[in-house]
Amino acid sequence: MSYNEMQIRQKLEQSRLCYSQELYSEGLELLNSCIELIPDDPLFLFEQACFFYNLGDIDKAKLSLLKSISIHPNSRNHGILATIFADTASPNEAAYHHEKAFKFNNKATFSAYGLAMNGDYEPGGEIYQLIHKCSKKLGQTARDYARLNFALGQIHLKRSENTRALEFFHIGNKYCQEYSPFITEVENKKINDIVEVFLKQKSIHSNQEVVEKSTQETPRLAFIVGLHRSGSTLLEQMLNSHSTINGMGETHNVSRAMAFLAKARGQNQFSTEDVLLTEKTTWQDCGSFLKSIIPETSAQVVVDKQLFNYLFIGCIMAMNPSSLFIDIRRNPSDIFRSCYMTLFSEWPNFSHTPENFVTAYRNYRKLMKLWKELYPSNIVTIYYEKLVENPEKQLTKILQGFGLEYETQCLEFYNNKNSVMTASQLQVRKPIYKSSVGAWDHFKKDFPQADILLKPIIEEYELEINKHV
Repeated sequence: MSYNEMQIRQKLEQSRLCYSQELYSEGLELLNSCIELIPDDPLFLFEQACFFYNLGDIDKAKLSLLKSISIHPNSRNHGILATIFADTASPNEAAYHHEKAFKFNNKATFSAYGLAMNGDYEPGGEIYQLIHKCSKKLGQTARDYARLNFALGQIHLKRSENTRALEFFHIGNKYCQEYSPFITEVENKKINDIVEVFLKQKSIHSNQEVVEKSTQETPRLAFIVGLHRSGSTLLEQMLNSHSTINGMGETHNVSRAMAFLAKARGQNQFSTEDVLLTEKTTWQDCGSFLKSIIPETSAQVVVDKQLFNYLFIGCIMAMNPSSLFIDIRRNPSDIFRSCYMTLFSEWPNFSHTPENFVTAYRNYRKLMKLWKELYPSNIVTIYYEKLVENPEKQLTKILQGFGLEYETQCLEFYNNKNSVMTASQLQVRKPIYKSSVGAWDHFKKDFPQADILLKPIIEEYELEINKHV
């Protein structure tokens, strides 16, 4: 091995380590030095695109991938490029590259689902037949079968062939339950443990002097929490269009802070019981860490929409007592319908059956009831139906909590070309529409089991929202 080859290998390994540690600028610099020596290596160009994308330089990411494809087209390059086009409001281009990826390699089932989500394909057409044929092959993983059946379901759904679509979604969700099971006893115990611990340990609530001091610091931390498909991406895009707010998308910052907390206590993982044993100074150190991992910004408020952060509101408040939370709610029937027909990577895993969904929904409501009792001035509740009915009124309510004035461009969110990496990436590129309100009504006759199970929580929700101003 020559000296240059050894240097390249070492720098490439260091670059990949930086990528795994989210040190994107440092890793890109190392990788670029390799590309200077070997400018036409398709793998190097692919990895360069991944760095550019994570650094927010979308155009350079696309160029690197297109160059890589021109040298060595394959399903990986086309698939990643398709994902970037989907995230940046170019569904036609996304469908084209997902189709290329799937034709290159029928095992690229992620692209089968991607092309169905972004493109417009006829039931019975060439692509449909290819996906259907693959869905019948033996020896694939449960995840593959789930993707293929969800893809077929989406193709029928776009034709409003709801009965036929549900047939494939039923099959897809059975496979989802195999690789990402929802265990009711485990979920119930987790929520009950959190409630029990935080009702005991109220001493972690910071005093007023600490709260006032942290409130004056910028950027202030805000979190959108709730269940998937409740309108959180729409809300974040509206807020992100405000001149002094930066929407960060779904970050892992809180999870990283919890890992930091565990390490500070000499543990591999932080457990609910550790809340009772953690000193206030340790919480504050973790709060400083949480702020330190936020990208530098001039914004007055940064918004994190990692929805499952509702599990950690008590810990977040102990770390950073000026945190603000937007609890976004939606009719549970419409949440279930949308989740049941959407393929997620790992979480949420509660929508594979209506029974699981009802359990998860009640647990979420139980936990939010606790947090609102403990931190009433830090949490605002927003209802999706009210948001699409009168967005200015609901946004004003949120912005007042931030100490900010309403701005009209918040309603022009669909012109915002930032990357959106959620299942709502197509919907938020359009002006506000109300057609998804009550969408469950079009499916309940074909899914009577779910309609019966959902009825009690639907009635509870309707009583609640009718009291909402």
